[in-house]
Amino acid sequence: RFLGGHNVIKTPGGLIAVRADRTRLARNGESNALAATVTGVEYQGASYAIALEGGGAADLSAIVGDADFAGAPVAVGDRVGLVWSEADVQPVSPAN
Repeated sequence: RFLGGHNVIKTPGGLIAVRADRTRLARNGESNALAATVTGVEYQGASYAIALEGGGAADLSAIVGDADFAGAPVAVGDRVGLVWSEADVQPVSPAN
């Protein structure tokens, strides 16, 4: 579930949160990417907000710089990968 500026993602180790601006769309051949489908593309001036569905989540989001988007544009329906750095992961504790 997307929580504010964060994606909440189910992983084998539990739920994690990753800021949308710290994720990126995977390049071909990146094996650690979360498979996702583009569900929306919104131009925001210096960046694009890419809405995604994947990994059992229907509301993932990635912020892509306009230069990166121009070099590898995506459209609704495209299959992509979503990746992030382990340094950007925040574990999510279950609610009590």
